[in-house]
Amino acid sequence: MSDEDEFHGCVSLREQPDWDGEPGGVPDAVVVVLCADTASAFVTSLLTWLSRHHALGRVTLTARGPSGREIELECGAEDDATALVGILRPLLDDG
Repeated sequence: MSDEDEFHGCVSLREQPDWDGEPGGVPDAVVVVLCADTASAFVTSLLTWLSRHHALGRVTLTARGPSGREIELECGAEDDATALVGILRPLLDDG
């Protein structure tokens, strides 16, 4: 996603610390700053990525709107992109 123009400067990895508390752990989340206009591109990229990484199966997507309202979705490559965008857009428009 970080290579796509829509997400330039809006994608970062969050790392879980090593067991001894030192930095340098394994990335356990991708943080993406979205707006309603980029939701479709994000969902398409996510589902494409999941289709290429079959071992992952499904992932948990946590989305927080500008008002602070938060939703959590579980999604996988077989999910309908249009339906996911339909869930995300109202949240991202919620100001």
